[in-house]
Amino acid sequence: MALLQVNAFSNVLGMEVMLDVILPQETKKAFGTDVKGVTEDVPVLYLLHGMNGNHSVWQRRTAIERYVSNMGLAVIIPSTDLAWYTDTQYDMNYWTFIADELPKICHELFPQLTTKKQKHSQPVSPWAAMEL
Repeated sequence: MALLQVNAFSNVLGMEVMLDVILPQETKKAFGTDVKGVTEDVPVLYLLHGMNGNHSVWQRRTAIERYVSNMGLAVIIPSTDLAWYTDTQYDMNYWTFIADELPKICHELFPQLTTKKQKHSQPVSPWAAMEL
C-alpha cells in the first residue's frame, strides 16, 4: 500500500484541503502483506473522520492500511475541520465538497480510481477487516 498526503485546492470551499490517500501497490515480503498491484478501475472508500479529530486520526488510531491491504481498494480520507459535513450559510459548503467536488478532484489526480458507484473488489463481510 502507498500512503500519500495531498494538499489540493477546493473551488467549492475556496481554500486548500488536506487528504490522506491510501492506494494499492504491489508488495512482496512486506510485513503482513503480499499484495498484487491494481492499475485501473480501483474501487474507492471515502472514509470520514468524526468530530474528535481530523483526517489523520485513521492512521494514528487504527490499522486502516492493514485492513484494506489485500482488498485492492483505494481509501480517500479528507479533512473537513469541524464542519459536520454540511453546507453552511456562510459559504463553507462541506456537503457539496464531499459529495460533488472531492470525487472529481480524486479522479483528476488518480485516474486509476473507478467511476462506478457500485464497484467491489471482492465480496467483503463486515468483519473481514478484523480477520488476521
